[in-house]
Amino acid sequence: MKNSFLLLAVALGLICTACKTTEANYRAAYEQAKNGRENNDGVDNTIYDAIRRQATTSTQTVDNRKVDVKRERVKLAEQSQGEKLADYYVLAGQFKQLFNARSLCKRFKEAGYVSATILATSEPLYYIGIPAENLAGAAKLNDTLTDDSPISIKSPYPLVFQPVK
Repeated sequence: MKNSFLLLAVALGLICTACKTTEANYRAAYEQAKNGRENNDGVDNTIYDAIRRQATTSTQTVDNRKVDVKRERVKLAEQSQGEKLADYYVLAGQFKQLFNARSLCKRFKEAGYVSATILATSEPLYYIGIPAENLAGAAKLNDTLTDDSPISIKSPYPLVFQPVK
């Protein structure tokens, strides 16, 4: 009886020491979590991942030069009476908050781009777009904003945009 109690105590001691986490175990778990974060763009397994994959970029030729054109399904976020989606826009920014989009849109209007408007995706993301009549006009406006924008624009903007209707 005394020997079996001693064997049981030794077995429990070995089991308990085997359960303790070591620095190596912590490091392995940390590395696995870190790799998982780096490989995840934050929208996996959500409806937003499918929406973002629908946006495409193509290269079109106008005036003997190539222009990258982003295409995505959007609508006017704040539609005025009789206002319709233009065929092309030059995007000057993107926001998740409508308040921020309104602020930048207002600044562009005050700087002389009175036709600046807010476009919304179904996610919603809000783009500040300045309409153009055609691809050539959009390419020219894109060049103007790239070279001399009255308002600071962060990369990857400005860019030519064609709404999917």
